[in-house]
Amino acid sequence: MKLEEVTRLVDEEHEIQRIAFSPDGKILAGTGLFRARGGSRIALWSVRPFKKLSSIPTSSDMVNALVYSKDGSLLATGSRDGQIGLWNTRTRRSVRQMQSHSTDVTSIAFSPSAAVFASADRSGTIKVWDLSAKRELGTLASDGWANEITFSCDGHQLLCANESGTIRRWSVPGLESLKSWKQPFPLRDISLLPDGTELLATSTKVAILDATTGKVLRKLREVRDPSFGFGRVSPDGRLFATDGIEWGSLKLFGIQEMKELCEAGGFSGPISSVAFSPDNQLLAGSASKPTIIIWEISTAG
Repeated sequence: MKLEEVTRLVDEEHEIQRIAFSPDGKILAGTGLFRARGGSRIALWSVRPFKKLSSIPTSSDMVNALVYSKDGSLLATGSRDGQIGLWNTRTRRSVRQMQSHSTDVTSIAFSPSAAVFASADRSGTIKVWDLSAKRELGTLASDGWANEITFSCDGHQLLCANESGTIRRWSVPGLESLKSWKQPFPLRDISLLPDGTELLATSTKVAILDATTGKVLRKLREVRDPSFGFGRVSPDGRLFATDGIEWGSLKLFGIQEMKELCEAGGFSGPISSVAFSPDNQLLAGSASKPTIIIWEISTAG
């Protein structure tokens, strides 16, 4: 297996921090720190052919989080000024803007049905909304800086990973606290595998956890810089991408064997975001620069 560079997408207005493919794989969105005065924008490119389509203006100068709803109807942003934005992907117009946090938003997530939405900030505050009823369900507290939140595959649990190495869990929509899982290492990122039985946890270590008990099933290696250590699982659940030992590189591993399959570089700094295309054929990466690199995942070689 190898990563073959396909193209580079450039948006000179931004240092691109976050990228996301639309669920149908036809659009790639990217956003981050806006270099000029005024609000940041969400840049949109078509996929195959790769072409800049348009930009969606926001009122925040830096967007920290970007995610599509599973049905592709909504695109959400979370910003360093504490603002949450929801956008209609068909009209590309704002659906709702919420000044919900008093500090940087670090992570946002839709439930699988897109009926519930959650956001977390660096103080550990988590806000949960019922989007269908247009009301806030409640406010939760994590144990310190909340790095990543995600919903279980059935949408009945909300999980949060934080710097202390704890994965907090709550029921949805009741928001009752469930048993926490404490890991012996800080947690930068968590990603559920598609079948919902296992969880990828990354930071100073890379590990696969049992999604029911939190027990470590398989682990990989330590990364050089604990400030990074992201992990993203491919839609088919066979691969995960994580940053390499050297800045500007990323590696692909097999989930089951925890074996390195290939590595690619090209950035001059640490990679800030990666995204798999829904068909598992493309991998996109950004590194807080104006450029997104697109690779094709080739099984040859």
